[in-house]
Amino acid sequence: SSGINAEYGGGSGNMTSHLHETLQYCELTTILLLLIMDTPRKHLSPAHRNLLERYSTVPVDLLDRVPQPERFCTMVEIVVATQHKDVEVLTKLRDKLYPRLSGQQNELFSELVKKVETVSLVLL
Repeated sequence: SSGINAEYGGGSGNMTSHLHETLQYCELTTILLLLIMDTPRKHLSPAHRNLLERYSTVPVDLLDRVPQPERFCTMVEIVVATQHKDVEVLTKLRDKLYPRLSGQQNELFSELVKKVETVSLVLL
């Protein structure tokens, strides 16, 4: 399969890589949903809170230990840009990733950009 998951390390065709690709798909979809919902962290389940926290910062020594540093950095960019209400970065990421995401993920990403745009306008 082609997509962000295949490009960032999955897609060799065996069962393990297919499972890994599916887990990455679910993780990105979950992150997009959590960012759209914008639920206060104290109200999130520990698993959802940990997922967002994993992609909220990039410890310098971590990139050496991450199996797919480009994918990890992309996930961090999405989370941090949303936290900082950076519409420009989110729009660029959405456009860059569009051909690699599923239709559902593209819809969610567009919804996230719209939400951040709305919040940014309110903050002005």
